[in-house]
Amino acid sequence: MEHPEFEKLAALALAPEAREATIEYVKKSMGFIRKGDSVLVCFAKDKPGSFGELMEQALLRLEAKPVMVETDWRWKTLLRLAFSNRVNTIVAPPLVVLGLFKLARQKGTPLYIRRVVTAGYPCLDWMAEGISRGLDCQTWGCFAPRGYSVVAGFSCGKSMGVHLRDDIYGISILDEQGQEVAEGTVGEMVLYKLD
Repeated sequence: MEHPEFEKLAALALAPEAREATIEYVKKSMGFIRKGDSVLVCFAKDKPGSFGELMEQALLRLEAKPVMVETDWRWKTLLRLAFSNRVNTIVAPPLVVLGLFKLARQKGTPLYIRRVVTAGYPCLDWMAEGISRGLDCQTWGCFAPRGYSVVAGFSCGKSMGVHLRDDIYGISILDEQGQEVAEGTVGEMVLYKLD
């Protein structure tokens, strides 16, 4: 995803119309959130259009209670936020969720998590299964590369995969020379905006 075109893609996603469409897309994709749900969002909202800010806006439109991590990102703070706010949903990178679960188990702190949205790059199957089993919860995936304003896809909750917003974005798998690779071959995943 470190492709030079990604910066242009991120800038286009900040346009007011694109930002509004992304918030509505996230809101629709998170239809499993109920009014009044407490949702821990482990992404910064340090600038307009950041993933944390987009997620907060979508949750407010769903009439949920976003619990945002402000400046203290220590594990004990995340655990305290999750426990004291009786968070039932977490939106975070998969490694953050796994770390929080491990700490809660070690400290004997009960968590009330029923839903997890792993956000960032697509979550590996073994991670999603570990989260699902460890927290006894449902998992969804949100493809939001590098925590930017680009939300390129969301899972439906029926499978581990993420459905690409194929009306807006496309993906190519490229080799080291920038050429597309054959199906089933490993390469760099490059996201691009469709014309």
